[in-house]
Amino acid sequence: MNVFWALLKKELAGYFKSGTAYVAFLFYLFLSIGAAFYFGLYFQMYDTALYALFAWQPIILIIIVPALSMRTWTEEYKSGTDEFLLTQPLSNFLLVAAKFAAVYILLSGMLLGLLPLTLYTAKYLHLDFANVVSCFVGLDLAILLLSSLGCLISSLQKQMMTAYLCSVFFMALWVWLPFGYFMEAYENFLLGEIGAVDVLYFMIFSAVLLILNIAALFYQRTAMQYKKIKFMTYAILLLLGAILSLMALHNFMRGKFDVTTAKIYTPKLQTEDILSKVEQPIKFDVYVAEDYLQNNPKNKHFFEQTMRFIRKYETLSAGLINVEIIPVKPFSALEENILRRGLYFEENMQGSRNYFGAFLKLSDGNETVIKQFLPQRQAYAEKDIDTAILKLIQPELYKKIGVYVEHQQNLEPFTGILLNLENDYNVRSVAENTSYISPSMDLIILLNPKKLSKLFLYALDQYVMNGGNVLIFLDIYTESQPENINSQPLNMESFLDSWGIHFLDYLADEGKTDNLFVINKQQINLRSALVFNVDNKDVSVQPVIAAEQGLIGAILSGRFKSHYAEDMAAKQSSLWKNITWRGESEAAKVAVVSDVDLLDDANWVDEHSSDKNPYSLIVQKGNGEVVRTLVDFMLGHDVYYQLPINAYNVNEQNIAMQIEESVYQKYKRKFKKYEQQMLQAQSQLYQKSGGDENLLKQQMQVSSMGEILAQAAQKIEQLKYAVSSEISEKMYKIVLLQLAVIPLGIVLLLWLSLKCADKRRRQRIKEKFND
Repeated sequence: MNVFWALLKKELAGYFKSGTAYVAFLFYLFLSIGAAFYFGLYFQMYDTALYALFAWQPIILIIIVPALSMRTWTEEYKSGTDEFLLTQPLSNFLLVAAKFAAVYILLSGMLLGLLPLTLYTAKYLHLDFANVVSCFVGLDLAILLLSSLGCLISSLQKQMMTAYLCSVFFMALWVWLPFGYFMEAYENFLLGEIGAVDVLYFMIFSAVLLILNIAALFYQRTAMQYKKIKFMTYAILLLLGAILSLMALHNFMRGKFDVTTAKIYTPKLQTEDILSKVEQPIKFDVYVAEDYLQNNPKNKHFFEQTMRFIRKYETLSAGLINVEIIPVKPFSALEENILRRGLYFEENMQGSRNYFGAFLKLSDGNETVIKQFLPQRQAYAEKDIDTAILKLIQPELYKKIGVYVEHQQNLEPFTGILLNLENDYNVRSVAENTSYISPSMDLIILLNPKKLSKLFLYALDQYVMNGGNVLIFLDIYTESQPENINSQPLNMESFLDSWGIHFLDYLADEGKTDNLFVINKQQINLRSALVFNVDNKDVSVQPVIAAEQGLIGAILSGRFKSHYAEDMAAKQSSLWKNITWRGESEAAKVAVVSDVDLLDDANWVDEHSSDKNPYSLIVQKGNGEVVRTLVDFMLGHDVYYQLPINAYNVNEQNIAMQIEESVYQKYKRKFKKYEQQMLQAQSQLYQKSGGDENLLKQQMQVSSMGEILAQAAQKIEQLKYAVSSEISEKMYKIVLLQLAVIPLGIVLLLWLSLKCADKRRRQRIKEKFND
C-alpha cells in the first residue's frame, strides 16, 4: 500500500508541477459554467436539480478527460522511462491503479469547483438537494468510466496527440453509441430516478477497462507472437461478458428508486384511489412539438420528468391507461388538428410553435384535454392529470359557474383566478342587466360589485331562495381601480345586511386562515380588508379568513329570507312576472370575502404565454389556493381539494424573473404613481367623450388630461428602460462572477496552498538535514 501511495503522489505531483492541473481546472470550470449560462439557459431554469449545469457534462468530459489521461503512459513512452518502470518489481495492477487514481482524483476534485454555482443557485431556486447529489454522483461515475477508458487508450499509444485524438473519438463513440447505455444511465442520475443497473453499469465497465489496461501492459512486457491479436480477442470477450452480465442483471433488477426529496415520480395515495375507479380503457395520447424538445434543454428535461411520471399511470391502472408519445412535425396536418382540438401553443424563435399536452379518451369517444404541461407548473402535473381522468370517469364534476364583473372596472387583477376556474369548470359571464339567474347555474361569483341594478339584486335574491350558491368578493377600496370606481357606494352592503352580514368600520390588513383552507402552508396576503360579523341564527358560519375583531371571509350555510315581498314582482317590472317568487330558501350557501385585492395576488400569469391560458397559471402566495379551494367547497367538490400538489417541487419563478422582480421593487412606487395617473386620466377622458372613439382621440391630443396621460406614459417607459438596464447589468455581473472571478480565485487559492505545503515540506527536510 505504501508503494501505491508513493506512486499516486508522484503522478499527482507531475500534474501540478507541469501546470496541467491548474489549466485543466480552469478550462473545465469555464466550459461547465459557460455551457450552463449560454446553452443550458441558466437564467430561465425552473427545475430543482440544476439540469442546465449537468446536461452538457458528457461533452465537456470528452474534451477534458483525454487532456489529463493522455500523459499517463504516452509520457513514459516518450521519455523512455516505460522500460525502467515496467522492469521494476512493481505489479501491473499497482502501476495502472496509481495512474488511474491520479486522473480520477483530479477530475473528481474539479467537481468541487461547481459547488459555488450550486449554492448560489439555491439563493434563487428551491433545489432538491437529494436530486442535486444524485447528479453529482452520476457525474462522478461518468468520470470513473471515462478516466479508465482514457488510461487504457494512453497505454496503447506512443504519441500524446494521437492518444488525445483517439481518446476523444472512442469516448464520443462510447457515450453516443446508438445501442449504448451510457447516456440513459447518466440521465437517470440527472432525473433522480436510479436503478441498481445504472450504478453497476459504470462500476463494471470501469473495472473491465482497468483490467484491459493491466492486460495491455502484460502483453507489452512479453515477446509472444500475435500478441496484438490475442489482446484484441481478450478485450472483445471481456467486453462481451460485461455486456451479457448487465443484460442479465437488467432483467432481474428492473426497478428504479425515486431519490428526489420531492418524490416527483411517486404517485400519491389520492391518485391510486382515482385509478382504482377506472373501469374502462383510457387512451392517453401525449403530443409534443419536435422543436419543443430540440430548441431548449430545460424543455427536454421537463419532458423526460413528466413522461416518467405519466408512465406510472400505466402500471397503477393495471394496463387500463395506455400512454403513447406522438412527436409532431411543424406545420403538419396533425399539428393543425390537435391545436384546433384545444392544445395551447407558444411561438418560438424559429417561427414554429411549441406545445406539450395530452388528450385522454374513452372508447365511447368522450375526451378531455390537458392543454399544456409547463415546467413552472410542475408541482401541479399530478393534479392536472388526475383532474382530466376525473372528468372522464365522473363527468358530473364539470359544473357551471356564472361570473359577474362590472365592465368599467380593470379586469386584469381578476384574470388569473378566472382562468384557473376555466381549467376545471364551465365558466360563463353574467351580464349587468340580468333579471333572471337560472337555478341550473351551480355557482354565481360576484367580483367587486359596486352598483348592482334592482333587477340584478332581485334575480340574485331569488337565485339564493331557490338553493343557489353565491360567492361575493367586495371591497371599499381596491388598489387596481381608479378613484371614480372606488368612490362608488356599495349597495351590496345593505343587501347583505338584511341577511345578517354586518360590515364594521374596521380594516384588517393581516388575516389568518382556517385549517380547511390552508394548502401547502402558504400565507395569505391582504390589503385594506374590511371586517364583518354575522348575526343570523338560521345559518351556520364557517370562517375562511379570520381577523381579531371579526371575519374577513366566511361561508354561510342554511336558510335565507328574501329581501322582497311576494307582490314585488308584479309591481316592479314585467320581466319579473315570469319568475316564481320564493320567500325563503331551504338550503343555500353564501360566501363573502371582504378583500378583492387578494385576487390580485391569487395567481401569476406567465408573461410569455401567447393567450394567457389556464395552464400558464402559477399559484402565488396562499391567496390562489384559498380562493380556488373556497370555490371547490361551494360546489361540493372536496375531490378537487384533495387532489395532490407536490408543494416541495414548486419554483414559481425562474432566476431571471426573480432578478427582475428584485429590481422592479426599487421602482415600484414610481410605477404605481404613474399608473394611477394614467388610470385617472383615462377614466376622465372616457367620461368626457361618452365612449365615442373619435372624440376620445381628440380629447387625448388637445385636453390637459390627454397631456397628463402622455406624460405619465412617457415616465413609465423611462422607468421600464431603467429597470431593463439594471437587470442586464446584474445578470452580467453574475455571469462574470461565476465564469471568471470564482474559478480564478479557486485556482489561485489551490496554487498558494500547494506552494505553502511544498515550502513547509522543504523546510522540514532542511531542518532534518541540518540536525
